[in-house]
Amino acid sequence: MNALSMIRRCAKAQSDFRFVRGTRAITAALRRIVEEGSDHNFVILHADDSKNYYVQFAGSRGQAVVRGEAVSNHYLEPAHMLSPKRSKALLALGWNPPAPGQDMNFYRDWDARSAKTRRQMARLAMQTLVEIYGLAPTERVGFELWLDVPKMPTKVLARPAARVDD
Repeated sequence: MNALSMIRRCAKAQSDFRFVRGTRAITAALRRIVEEGSDHNFVILHADDSKNYYVQFAGSRGQAVVRGEAVSNHYLEPAHMLSPKRSKALLALGWNPPAPGQDMNFYRDWDARSAKTRRQMARLAMQTLVEIYGLAPTERVGFELWLDVPKMPTKVLARPAARVDD
């Protein structure tokens, strides 16, 4: 998944791009992506847009599993690529390595039904942005919440069966 391109196709921003400190707004947004919207909901946290450093989460209304991703070298310009040391540090934080052809970013799945888990997810995202992507601990993080617009049910008009007279 590349949420940055997906949201432009199917989701509606529920917040303007803004900056937040701490994990409270992130935790609340993680709740919203499993309780609101539709099938393609995202939270995107930006450490440095000029370098394309981000952590993102994707979830669907009514589904327990939320996929988290931390950007990998696949989406980074050569000057901003992660060193082997930083890539290993991502693994040490609990992120899974990119799987070519499937998951191009570092990733992790969570059962996000509990508030405790969502707080842990928000803390790991901030820890990743600070320790791996260089966000200053007191700096605000770029924050976007995207909730997919629920699809309207298709109305099918019942038509009487055609009469066939013998």
